[in-house]
Amino acid sequence: MKKIFICAVLSLSLISAAACGKISSIDCETLAEVLNSDVAFSETLTRLDNTGAEQYFNINPNNYDEIAAYVGTKAVCDEFVIVKTKNTSTVKSKLQDHVDSMRTQYSSYRPSEVAKLDNALIEVYKDAVVLIISPNKGEAEKIYKNYLKK
Repeated sequence: MKKIFICAVLSLSLISAAACGKISSIDCETLAEVLNSDVAFSETLTRLDNTGAEQYFNINPNNYDEIAAYVGTKAVCDEFVIVKTKNTSTVKSKLQDHVDSMRTQYSSYRPSEVAKLDNALIEVYKDAVVLIISPNKGEAEKIYKNYLKK
């Protein structure tokens, strides 16, 4: 009986420790506000509406539930997008294709921007895929990870 009680207490401790400090789901709008205000991008980013985001990132409207996207001008490759989806692998693949395509374009157009693309952050968290391209991946990743802890 004592062993069962100890196992139960340990199990509950592990479960609560694993759940502690992690949000249950990403809110696209809230994360977009955090990234837009806290991450240092090379210029002010512009919000894309859903149709613009679908076209820009080549994401089928049937492949997501919610999307928030901000992009810079063509002079820089700074941008971010948060996509809530039931099919994270498809969306992540589309975003990786987008980064690869931009790398090809910028390698001849503005080679100084390619380092940002090489350090692009593409993360899956539960039912969301996040892409952040900024001058400082470490800072962007820290802000994103801090958001997840709230």
